[in-house]
Amino acid sequence: MNTHTQSNKRLRAQFLAPNFVISAGCVLLKERHPSPPSTTTPEPEPETKCSAPQTPHPSYDVVLIKKLSANDLLLPKGHKNINESLEDAAIRETYEETGYRCKLLPLPVPTLAAPATPPTLPTSAVGDKETSKPRLENEMNTEPIACSLRPVRNGVQKIIFWFVDIVADDEVVQGTQMADESFENLVVPLERVGEVLRWEDDRRVVGEVVRLVKGEDVVQG
Repeated sequence: MNTHTQSNKRLRAQFLAPNFVISAGCVLLKERHPSPPSTTTPEPEPETKCSAPQTPHPSYDVVLIKKLSANDLLLPKGHKNINESLEDAAIRETYEETGYRCKLLPLPVPTLAAPATPPTLPTSAVGDKETSKPRLENEMNTEPIACSLRPVRNGVQKIIFWFVDIVADDEVVQGTQMADESFENLVVPLERVGEVLRWEDDRRVVGEVVRLVKGEDVVQG
C-alpha cells in the first residue's frame, strides 16, 4: 500500500511518546501582484443597468522548497519543538526553510473543532444526544486543513498537521536554514502546484487550498 496516498479508512491506533513525532507544515501562499497599469487609455465599456461591481478572488502563487540533494519539490514542514504550538511550529519551520516571514491565513476551512464561543443551549437541550454530535463548521478560521500520517525509520510514526500561511514580507531572509538543510525556493502558480509536487497527499492538500481560495466546496472524506 502506498503510504502517501489519501485513505478514507478510519484508523484506530495508539503510539506511545517514543514512537511518534509531531510535525507541522503549510501551503505557503504568496499574493500575486497585479501587472503594472497600461499607459494607453482603455475604451470605456458600455453601462448596463444590471451590472454590479464584482470583487475578484486574490491570485496566489505557492512557495515550494526544492531539496537540492534529491531534486524533490516539497511543502515546507518540520518537527514541533517541546511546548510549541502547532501553529507556531508551522510558521517557524516555514520561515527557517524558505526565509519568508509569514502568518496564518484565515479561510473557511471545514472543521469539526468546536466554535471559539460555544452557542448558548436552552436548558431542555442539555444532555440531548443530538447536541453532543460534532458539527461541521466552516466559518473563517486558521485550523489545520489536513493531517498526514507517514511512517519513518525504526517504526516511528510521523503525524503532520498542515496549515495555510501567507507571505507577510516579500523579502527573503538569508541564512535561516539549519546546518543540515539545503533548500531553494520555487514559486509556482497555485493552480499548477499539483503538477510538480512529489507526494500525492501533498497534492491533495494543495487541491483543497485551491478550492477554498476559489470559494468552492471542499472535498471531505
